[in-house]
Amino acid sequence: MSNQEQAQQTPDASEPFARLESAVRRLIRQSAELRAELRSARERNEELMEFLAPVAEGEASPESVVERLRAAEHERRELEGRLERGRAVVERMMARIQFLEGRDG
Repeated sequence: MSNQEQAQQTPDASEPFARLESAVRRLIRQSAELRAELRSARERNEELMEFLAPVAEGEASPESVVERLRAAEHERRELEGRLERGRAVVERMMARIQFLEGRDG
């Protein structure tokens, strides 16, 4: 049997290591993503607990909390609208700049 025939029959030892390395990298990436999600969930939980603390301590009524939520939601919608209008302005400005660059170029 020639060396070439032996090489074809012998599995490449680096292939399993490459697959293992790929799997480990994927697990590390997933672990980092899960830690970030957990951190975000904990932050949201803290915010919610702060928001509900006055009700739990009897300092505010559930109705006042609902009203605060409605006001916050209204403000969020207004801010989203402003952000969207700002994006539209930026897109128009970018289109003008690209037009002028194309015309001068």
